[in-house]
Amino acid sequence: MPGLIGEDRFRAVAAAALDLQGVDGVEVLYTHEWGGLTRFANSVIHQSTFREDTGLRVRVVSRNRTGVASSNDFSEHGAREAAASAKEMAEVAAPDPLFPGLAPKAAVPPVDRFFEDTAESSPATRAERVRIDERGRAGERLGEPAAVLAPGHHRSERRHRPGRPAHLPL
Repeated sequence: MPGLIGEDRFRAVAAAALDLQGVDGVEVLYTHEWGGLTRFANSVIHQSTFREDTGLRVRVVSRNRTGVASSNDFSEHGAREAAASAKEMAEVAAPDPLFPGLAPKAAVPPVDRFFEDTAESSPATRAERVRIDERGRAGERLGEPAAVLAPGHHRSERRHRPGRPAHLPL
């Protein structure tokens, strides 16, 4: 399982972009995601994949002009480069007189959206959660269609029946 980046590391990287001089405002958005997908055919797993990605998106505003740049280099250097690129784009963008500006600085409440069981889900665990019926379809377990194994992360290739929940009990 990939490790969480953590608030301190995020703040250190974001600060490199937020320190950009000569602009009216800078916004930094960070994403870190990973997930797996297990596909079944003829009652056996035929593909298991896993991917991890980080993303950094920097928006710069200067004189009602906006520039945006993104990078998957989550480092102070990557953040500075993305901010400089966004600044260059803002300098050549047409001004938007209706742009209300960036949102004012505000406290961000803590949010706990990390589910360890989902993060640690291996191909074997995903296979355990899905029963393949005699017709080779992702079947039902405990009366529920087996379409979504973990919200937004692990999906079988079969659609669930309309009007029925698509989540498996974990």
